[in-house]
Amino acid sequence: MIYNIQVARCIGMFVVLAYHGQDLLTRFYDTEPTMPRFLHGAIDMFFVASGFIMFHILRDGDRTPYQFLADRFIRVYPIYWLTTTLFVALYLIGLQPAFVSQINFDDFLHSMALIPDIRADGRRAMIVEQAWTLIFEMYFYVLLGLSLFLGSQLRSLIALTVIFGMGPIILHYTDMLPMPLEYVLRPITLEFVAGGILAMLYRQPIALPKRAWVMMGWASLLGGLAIMMFWSVRYEWAVWSNFEIRVVAFGVPATMVVAGLLLLEKGEARWRSKTMLFLGAASYTTYIFHMFGLQYTMTVLTALWPGDSSIRSSRSTGPASSSRSQAARRSTPGSRYR
Repeated sequence: MIYNIQVARCIGMFVVLAYHGQDLLTRFYDTEPTMPRFLHGAIDMFFVASGFIMFHILRDGDRTPYQFLADRFIRVYPIYWLTTTLFVALYLIGLQPAFVSQINFDDFLHSMALIPDIRADGRRAMIVEQAWTLIFEMYFYVLLGLSLFLGSQLRSLIALTVIFGMGPIILHYTDMLPMPLEYVLRPITLEFVAGGILAMLYRQPIALPKRAWVMMGWASLLGGLAIMMFWSVRYEWAVWSNFEIRVVAFGVPATMVVAGLLLLEKGEARWRSKTMLFLGAASYTTYIFHMFGLQYTMTVLTALWPGDSSIRSSRSTGPASSSRSQAARRSTPGSRYR
């Protein structure tokens, strides 16, 4: 186990929960977003960490492509399918799930298959909106699994770098691509490659004093956070909605953060909290289910302290509703791809 990566997944999960909780507060109470924008880079850190973990667990070459893909399928889909079904059930009985005002059977099929589409309410999103990240994850898993036929991790890494690197070029010079293809060709997939590179470097037998590893680790981690903060101020919401900007402004420093955590691990500067390690291991399940807890906590909260009812009703009218919640809509993951 890489302790620091697991703890980072726990911290990143709390950042995502805080962000989505703020989004709901914004919609119910017409408040301004207050979370620092650079914290949105937690998702990019997850992508880099995912690339690292996948290459790290495959380092012994003891899994066939079929075993790897079956393992990923079982890991991702059952929990996600359950969550999507619960969202639909809540919608059908009139308990409107977060950010869902209208869905149909076609939306259900596309969401279950993780195929990007425009929902019946006009939102470009899955029924479970945070599943936008799973589309990229499954795309990465499928290509990584197929690349295992190449026989070595280095060949897999080169192949994925070429494929993911060609995606933005194809997007730039090609119009009217099918939406699913347009989605997965975005350059954010290069963050998985960055994680793979870190995994290859992590295994190199370099002898350095522990203190040197720790110093380099803190420098990389803090430097990455500082750069992320700088670009988030420089580009504001563009860094959240433009994937070309994001991969530089968030992807590169997220790679530095993950590299810093790995360097600290090399220097045996590790976080060993059992609670954080457990929550890190459960981060995927929490990520998929957390909107249930947040939404119905908000329902209780607004019953005790009513907000502006016009704001609550506006969230059911889709992306074109109330201009007072524009900031929240700009930052809703499902509305970003186009």
